[in-house]
Amino acid sequence: MLVGNKYAIAGGRWSALRPLHLSFEWLDARGRRLSRAASFVVTPALAGQVVAARICASTRLAANCLKLALPAAVQTVAQYLQSSCGAQRPAPPAYDPNFVMLSAPQVGHGWNPCRVDAWAIDTYGEPPLATPGTSWEALIAQALAQASAATGISFARSLDFVAPPGTPSSNPPGVTLAIGFGPQAPGIAGTGGPTFGAGPFSITGSVALDSQKTWQAPEALTVLLHEIGHALGLGHPLPPPPPALQNEIMDSGNYRFTAYQPGDLCGLFEVTWQQPCAGAAAVTPGHGEGGTPAADAGRPVP
Repeated sequence: MLVGNKYAIAGGRWSALRPLHLSFEWLDARGRRLSRAASFVVTPALAGQVVAARICASTRLAANCLKLALPAAVQTVAQYLQSSCGAQRPAPPAYDPNFVMLSAPQVGHGWNPCRVDAWAIDTYGEPPLATPGTSWEALIAQALAQASAATGISFARSLDFVAPPGTPSSNPPGVTLAIGFGPQAPGIAGTGGPTFGAGPFSITGSVALDSQKTWQAPEALTVLLHEIGHALGLGHPLPPPPPALQNEIMDSGNYRFTAYQPGDLCGLFEVTWQQPCAGAAAVTPGHGEGGTPAADAGRPVP
């Protein structure tokens, strides 16, 4: 039983000559009442306990209760990921506070490395690449290889698709990360973020780069890394005060790097595995600032 997941009482039936009044309770391992709702979201504070649900039916003559124990002790996200699959957790990178976790509705953490995530290119509006000898597929694969190395998440290529603007449910079945193109607001190179979540994990994400510009490969790779970082759960860190330079891929408008930097790597590790980077006492949300799931993700190259 995993923290952050929602469980509901679904059991207990009585027949009686008189109307029944039903009540619901959730109990911790010591029998203390946690909630009186028909459903309940378990929290990290319950890790290691077996949560029980109780349904009681009462009439004017008598009361009876059924006690239903959930099937396993509550696990933290880190415990679940370590014990439930063969995903390889990367070695914790050195701690760097220059990141921030990005929260989306119903998503408490990052993506689940116990599954293989399929990515696909939405080719509608695909702009040209001005750098000879490369392709969008190659650049996306390079960016996702960096993300995979930082998180342990496995990405698998799926077939290209075409989804014009306004197409309902544009992701093909099974595609959890869609990467496409579309007109962006002035000064914005792209957007990205988790788009749907369940319990503690993101389920799908999306990335969109500006379709109205001609891209050079290094700039495109930087923006892809930035947007994929948003899709995997990172926000914008606070840039250092002038005259210091921005020092992370996740800094909005930073085109100095074509590889994730120490703060990016620490953030990707912590948001995925919910374990601290090397040298940190505990998981930290970093020192950055938050944003919306589809956060602003880049500025034009100076």
